[in-house]
This record gives sequence, C-alpha cells and structure tokens, in this order.
Amino acid sequence: MMITPEIIAQMKQRKNVSADKDKTKARFGDLWKAAKNVTKNQILELAATGRPSAHNAYKTGIINARLALSAAQAFGVDPSYITGSADDKGIYDEGTVSVFLKNKGFAYLIREIKAQGKTVQAGEPAAVEPGADAAESGGSDKKAVNNITHGEAVTLLEAMVIRARFDAESQAKLLKIMAILLS
Repeated sequence: MMITPEIIAQMKQRKNVSADKDKTKARFGDLWKAAKNVTKNQILELAATGRPSAHNAYKTGIINARLALSAAQAFGVDPSYITGSADDKGIYDEGTVSVFLKNKGFAYLIREIKAQGKTVQAGEPAAVEPGADAAESGGSDKKAVNNITHGEAVTLLEAMVIRARFDAESQAKLLKIMAILLS
C-alpha cells in the first residue's frame, strides 16, 4: 500500500501523533540518521514538509502524521512503531497502515488508498506477495513488478539496507537480494 502525495495532502496536519515522545525521538532519530539524503528528501517531499519538522521529530519526539507515515513507508516499518504506539518494528503493509490511520483519526483515507490499487510494500521486495499484487492489478506477477518506478525500487532497497542494520532477519533478506542482483 503506497501512500501518494495526493493522500498525504488530504491529511490535516496535527501537532503530534506520538504516543511516547521518548520512543519516537529514539526510533525516528535512529532511522533518520541512518538514511541517505536521497531517502530523506523523498520522505520530506512526500510528507510535504521541511527539514525542521524532521529535526523536531528526532530532537523532541514530536511528529505529525504526514511525516510518520511517509517515514514508515520509506523505511519499511510499522508507522505505529515510529510513533511509539507499538514496540514491534513490524513491516509497512496494508494492515499496519490501516491500524495507524484508524488510531490517528484518518480512517476516511483507507478506502481512497485501496481505490488507488497500489499494493507494493515499502521495505520488502515487490514479489513478497505476488498473489495479492496480481489479484488486485488483474494481471500477472510480472505486471505487478513492472508497475514499480525506479524511485520506488531504490527506496525499497534503501529501506532494506536500513532495516538490515537493526535486525538479523532483514539482514538475511538483504543478503538474498544482493546475491540475486549480483548473479
């Protein structure tokens, strides 16, 4: 489930969606500091915000929904993990996004996001759930993979690199991807 700038634009800015400022400060800070400038710029562009908002998030733990969701998508983690509502890093997928949007008062966006028909999950290879992509797109696995833009593919790989720094399972997945790419 990819969040687009059009969806983000419909989200009203909220001052703070963090459930635990200390957790948000640490988690967002770790992810943000480990990210490349390209990824940071993509997050800020998607969130329609500037560097001061990101700086504020990792210095104080105050984060708005736009930034939390954009960062979660880029880093491939559960947005509730970033805001301190969940202790499991999880993955960025339709379920975690839906829970986050409902809990933060944006349930009205879920139907619109699903209507977009974009089901590629950030932080995971595009073929992780080929059946879901093919079923929703009405085509084959190849069609689902072909719908990924270059920027999305780069973001997915960068998210995997960042996740690999924090847990062994992601590290193993990244090694498999690297072996495939190098073969």
